Amino acid sequence: TPPKVGQKTTYTVHWKIINQGNDLSDIRVVSFILPGTSWENKFKLAPSQSEIKYDPSLGRVTWLIPTVPAGTGVISPVFEAVFQVGITPSVNLAGQAIEILKETAFEAVDNFTKEDIMFTRSKITTSTVSDSPGTVQP
Repeated sequence: TPPKVGQKTTYTVHWKIINQGNDLSDIRVVSFILPGTSWENKFKLAPSQSEIKYDPSLGRVTWLIPTVPAGTGVISPVFEAVFQVGITPSVNLAGQAIEILKETAFEAVDNFTKEDIMFTRSKITTSTVSDSPGTVQP
């Protein structure tokens, strides 16, 4: 269901990491929410030694992970950050796709080659989300 003008709609974002290559270290996954989008402060992290930070002055969401071993998501569980944001569209956004999350950047160091790994994923909008329900407990 598209968001309704003046009513808050909550979206659950899932970031997943699968690593079929070498061990990785110093992992940072970063994106931004726009003004008018609220950080709901509800999130779940796996593994638990990872950390998620939200900077309200910038709208920046950062997931920090010390290491991601080779085989994560293949021979061991996927690493995942799940968090919620809310959008209350104004009249000028009626009928439009609203940006939920800007482009997401992934950065890490390959422990074998010592090379920096960097790539980005497309932004998420209200027209690109799935309606699969999800629950996040704080």
